[in-house]
Amino acid sequence: MNLFTSIASRLFVFTLIALVNVVFSFVSQAARADQAGPDYLALATRIKEARSACVPQTADCSLPGLRPEVVYENGHADARVTQEHLKVFSEVAKHQAQIWADTILEGDYRAAGDTRLDKVEAFFKGEELVAYRITYSERAWYTGECHPSQPLQGCEEGRIAEASFVSPTTQSWLRDDRAYADFISIN
Repeated sequence: MNLFTSIASRLFVFTLIALVNVVFSFVSQAARADQAGPDYLALATRIKEARSACVPQTADCSLPGLRPEVVYENGHADARVTQEHLKVFSEVAKHQAQIWADTILEGDYRAAGDTRLDKVEAFFKGEELVAYRITYSERAWYTGECHPSQPLQGCEEGRIAEASFVSPTTQSWLRDDRAYADFISIN
C-alpha cells in the first residue's frame, strides 16, 4: 500500500467516525425535551429545592413554600399573562409533546397531534415569580384492545397529558418529573 492510499484510507475512516458522531448527536438532542436556556440551572435548582421539601415524596406533592396561582385555564387568561406568554407557552407545549414519539406513543397509544395548552400556573415565593407550570394535552386513543380492521373505532378515547416548568423569562423549560405523559380516558 502506498503512502497516498494509506492517508486516504485513514481520512475516510476519520470522516466516517465524525459523521457517525454528528448523527448520534442529533438523535440524542431530538430525544431531549428540555430547553436549557440561560436560566435553566436556576429553574431546575428552584424546582428541586421546593420538591425536596415534600414529605413524603409523592406525585401529588405540590411545591412547598411556593404559592401557585392559576393564570390560564381552558381558554381563559388572567390579566397577568399576556398573549405573548400564551404564544410561547403553546410553542413550548408543542415542543415538549414531540418527545412522546419516543415514549408513550411507542406503546399502545395514538395521538391526534393537536397539542393544546390546558393550564398555566404561576408559582411565587413571596412576590417573586419563580416558575410557570404548563399543562398540555392531545386527543388520543388507547389501541391495545381495538380491533385492527377498524383503526380507531371502538378504541378507548382520551387525552395524553403532561406538564412542564417554564422559567419566568420563558427561555428555559423542563418536564415536570411527576407529571410525565400519561393517558387519561374520557370514556
